[in-house]
Amino acid sequence: MKIWVVIADSAPPNRSAFKRLGATIENPFIYQNGWKIYVMTDLVHLLKAPRINLLTHNFEANGSEIQWKHIEEFYIQP
Repeated sequence: MKIWVVIADSAPPNRSAFKRLGATIENPFIYQNGWKIYVMTDLVHLLKAPRINLLTHNFEANGSEIQWKHIEEFYIQP
């Protein structure tokens, strides 16, 4: 069996492991026994991170505070 890609969430230990193995943003792969293996961040976790941050923190954009309730209100409006 050959491994083509390793996918992990973007937790600091995973990013650190990818970096220590030699993967970079410019070259998102490592070599193991002459075999090129790509490393990727799990898209679902990348999409969840902003939601979690909005649920637990408020943000400011253009001088206005953004809260999770604003997103809910926008979604629920007919």
